[in-house]
Amino acid sequence: MKKNKIILLFCLLLMPVLYIAMCNKRPTGVTSFAFKPSISGYHLFKGKLSSLQPAEGVEKFELSSTLFTDYAEKQRVIRIPKGQKMIIESNGLPKFPSGTIIAKTFYYSNTTKGKRLMETRLLIYLNSVWNAATYKWNDSQDNAFLITSSAKVPVNITAKNGKSYKISYYVPSATECISCHGSQGKIIPIGPKAMNLNISVFRNGDTVNQLQFFKDKNFLSFSNKHALTSIPSWEDPSETIERRARAYMDINCAHCHNESGLAGGTSLRLSYQIKLDKSGIKENKQNIIERTGFMSAFHMPKAGTTIIHEEGVKLMKEYIENLPKQK
Repeated sequence: MKKNKIILLFCLLLMPVLYIAMCNKRPTGVTSFAFKPSISGYHLFKGKLSSLQPAEGVEKFELSSTLFTDYAEKQRVIRIPKGQKMIIESNGLPKFPSGTIIAKTFYYSNTTKGKRLMETRLLIYLNSVWNAATYKWNDSQDNAFLITSSAKVPVNITAKNGKSYKISYYVPSATECISCHGSQGKIIPIGPKAMNLNISVFRNGDTVNQLQFFKDKNFLSFSNKHALTSIPSWEDPSETIERRARAYMDINCAHCHNESGLAGGTSLRLSYQIKLDKSGIKENKQNIIERTGFMSAFHMPKAGTTIIHEEGVKLMKEYIENLPKQK
């Protein structure tokens, strides 16, 4: 019995080291790609660039639950080559045609300087390879420029929870983006899985299913929408704590904590579809609370956050602390 306790203690002490080692790996096989020097070169937006008004052939999309990035808001757009379509065959990522561009712009609506655009991250799919780049918005907010190394931007914000924060917003380099988007040595999108897109959205003065809207726009093809499932919003109070917490873990953690992710060597599997008994959540309850609830070298998620997400941590803690105790 004493020997077992020693082994257990050793494993608990070793786990943070494994977490960092796995999450700091970089995928191999990432090809070089010549990105344009500024975001304006892609003609994703019309009119005043900072208005983020999608250009012709560019569509906004929304996700059921979104990744936390220091309380930043995000606008997501996609451009599918003319005459091509995304193809949905399962609840996972659609099949994207070559030439697809996905752009995600991070911004704050309420800062001491008004609305501030921080960065736009770009994914371009060509020749069966996703290529990633980061564009940092300039002080005059009239364009965003390609960066090859990370940057910090101080900003004072008021979040939608009503609290004020002084943030040193971190703009990652493309290499750092790969640390989350890496899977089996390749870059892949994280958010736009079919089950994240299968939600109601407000378009043209009406509430419609997003997948059906894309299909009507000839952006997307699927054989049976009703066979697809969906993930709830972690912010939806009408949902159970379990469904909300698992949705939160899916979008914030599962891109690393899955069999082919960068934390695939750990015992956690945090995709929404994984059953609790197979997820490793019960066995790692204290680690999850500690790694997400305190800023330190061991903090999770490893990228995209410089402050604690109070609401997310509270949700996960409530869920975890009410799980049945291990026998």
